[in-house]
Amino acid sequence: MAACTGCSANLTGGELFCPYCGATAPGASTAAPEATGDLRAKSGGGETGLGRDVRTFSCNTCGATVSWDPTKLAATCAYCGSHAVVEAPVGDESRPARVVPFALDASAAGERFRSWLGKGWFRPRDLQTSSLVGEMRGVYLPFWAFDADADSDWSASAGYNYQEQETYTATENGKPVTRTRTVTKTRWQPARGTHREHYDDWMIAATKGVDAPLLAKVFPYRTNEARPYNAAYLAGFGAERPAMRADDVRQNAANALYQKEVEACGKMVPGDTHRDLAVSTRFSNWAYDLVLLPLWISSYRYREQPYRFLINGQTGEAQGHAPISKARVALAVAIALGATAAIAIVLGVLKG
Repeated sequence: MAACTGCSANLTGGELFCPYCGATAPGASTAAPEATGDLRAKSGGGETGLGRDVRTFSCNTCGATVSWDPTKLAATCAYCGSHAVVEAPVGDESRPARVVPFALDASAAGERFRSWLGKGWFRPRDLQTSSLVGEMRGVYLPFWAFDADADSDWSASAGYNYQEQETYTATENGKPVTRTRTVTKTRWQPARGTHREHYDDWMIAATKGVDAPLLAKVFPYRTNEARPYNAAYLAGFGAERPAMRADDVRQNAANALYQKEVEACGKMVPGDTHRDLAVSTRFSNWAYDLVLLPLWISSYRYREQPYRFLINGQTGEAQGHAPISKARVALAVAIALGATAAIAIVLGVLKG
């Protein structure tokens, strides 16, 4: 298991690029094509800002900048809980083109959180009753939604399995005997082909304050339900200012899409297996817009230790960090060891 160099997420191995932030995975030998060419906005207008009066606060700890209603007092950062929050000038970032509205209010989100908190056998039994939940805040996260056309050429060695009978020598009762067995072998042949795909609304986060691996766990969002941006959707909620421009993260989108192309081309190789897959991809017709996605975020304390959690404001998917009961872990280990010992005894009896 290796750590992503971009967001520090744990990678299981085999990835070309981090599934959370799109950064090249450690040790990856395949490089994605460079994301070049024109990058056009899906919807024009050139308007900036959020289209309503807001107060904007920046966190000196995690770096996130979030805009709230003028009456909102942001004494702490909604993302990291830091008190190092200062008021910041309103920026001239591009106005969002679309928004996925909140489908859950704070009460419904709280119920989802409590349900999530009670799951998991290894969690302390009193976790639900002893946890102190902090203020739950609804924030719209900025995402760049990319469209692109991909044209790929691929080549590989296609493997076709076949079976043969072979003889071998074994020893029985101290004497060599000849036996026959069926073995599977592979015949390799060159193969090549092409793959073309249009990708729509590939989301790359432009948030700076939310933990990328944890955020990935509350996906997906149903972006087909996004609506044209209207400042009224922000009433009572915060909206994070994009921490990077679309052109700054387009390569991350190219990395992720190239990995999809490699997977798609691998499925096109004929035969029973393949090796030495090489994929050359060209991207074109890049387009983007800024989409706001709803997220409930908060923290809770259990035995004086803080834990953070997130809730998808559209689907209600809840994820977060939770304590582990050492007593329950010890019990599980004891049960496992006892079962292993019991199996060993039974096998010993059968052999005897």
